[in-house]
Amino acid sequence: MKEITKRQFMRKPSVISGLQPGESVTIQGKPDLVVSRPKGRRVTFQEMGSELDKLASKCPEIDTLAVLKDLRK
Repeated sequence: MKEITKRQFMRKPSVISGLQPGESVTIQGKPDLVVSRPKGRRVTFQEMGSELDKLASKCPEIDTLAVLKDLRK
């Protein structure tokens, strides 16, 4: 965990935007401010598939062949 002062943060705010997942920065003050970027969670293939199925169920059916024929004209 890095520690920076308020002055350093005001002069170079990119320190916060440049955090990698799992890193954190403490901005010294009263009280101290801790800024962290959480580690990303890996999504499994099954979770992705189930989310896509949920989205597809809400969409109307489309005749893709008709759309392609219309685009070719």
